Amino acid sequence: MSIYDGFTTEGVAITEGLPVGKYLVKISDEAVVEAKTPEKAFTNPKYIQFTYEVLDGEQKGQTKKEIFNIYNIDDKTKIIAQKTLARIAKATGDIPINDMSPAKGRVMVIEIRQQVKNPQYTEVCGYYPKDTPIPVAVIEGL
Repeated sequence: MSIYDGFTTEGVAITEGLPVGKYLVKISDEAVVEAKTPEKAFTNPKYIQFTYEVLDGEQKGQTKKEIFNIYNIDDKTKIIAQKTLARIAKATGDIPINDMSPAKGRVMVIEIRQQVKNPQYTEVCGYYPKDTPIPVAVIEGL
C-alpha cells in the first residue's frame, strides 16, 4: 500500500464547490456586482450574483455562488440569464424576481453537475420546488 504524497493529482478527482447532486437551498444573498476590470466592463458591466446556502444533509451550511449576466452586451447571453431567473422564479413559487420581489430568502432544490469544459468545477444545472425529493446516496456494503 502506498501513501499519498500530497502532490500527485493523477487519478485523483478534484472538484471545486458542492459535489454533484441535489440540494435543498436558500438564496442567502443576492447582489448586483460591478465588473472588476475595464476589459470585462466593456462586455458585461455588471451582473447579478446569488449565493445559495445548503439547508440540510451532509453539505449543510456550505454555499454555492451563481452569476446571471443580464447586463451583458450580447443578447443571447442576456436571454440565457433571463430564462434561468425565470426557472428560479417558477421553482420558488411562480413569483417573478425583480426589484419589487427579491430572491433573497427563497427556498428551492438545486441540482449540481460537473462542468463539461472544466470538469474540476461544478455548476448549477437544475432548479426545482422545495418539496422535490432528494435522492439519498447509496453506500455500497450497507
